[in-house]
Amino acid sequence: MSETIMLYHGTSKRRAKFILNEGMEGGYLTTLPALAEYFGIERMDRDGDEDFVILGVEVEISHLFADFFAYDVPIPLYRNKYTQSDQGWDEFCAVGVVPYPTDIKDWKTSINITYCAYYPNDISPTAITKLEPWSLREIKIEALEKEEPLKKKHAINKHLICHF
Repeated sequence: MSETIMLYHGTSKRRAKFILNEGMEGGYLTTLPALAEYFGIERMDRDGDEDFVILGVEVEISHLFADFFAYDVPIPLYRNKYTQSDQGWDEFCAVGVVPYPTDIKDWKTSINITYCAYYPNDISPTAITKLEPWSLREIKIEALEKEEPLKKKHAINKHLICHF
């Protein structure tokens, strides 16, 4: 049996129910629960759902791929290690300042830089575990409700990805 690793996947509560019963047909995964939370909130908003879920996903390391989408749409959590703008990120990727995967199988570079990888294979429900919401969520929401002029959703996302 191949070596496995536990990674995280954030999704809406509705989708999580399906995934826990049926599994996943591949998926984008991260090494950081906080980044999974960010993606879960994004999916929750797109689905019009009331909550998000973070899933722990056990996958075979030998089947991981680089997540090029994470390079195309950078999140400030990792982008800000190199630059404060998406344009700067794109330029730094182009000239090699930001290490870029050499090919689809270079998942290590992808995880080291963006904390993300892609798993192209089916994932059995037995390899997926529902995790409790990230521990500081309610504290963050209370603190952010005092912020103006941002809407609550954007304030939460801004906090999650910029203040670690």
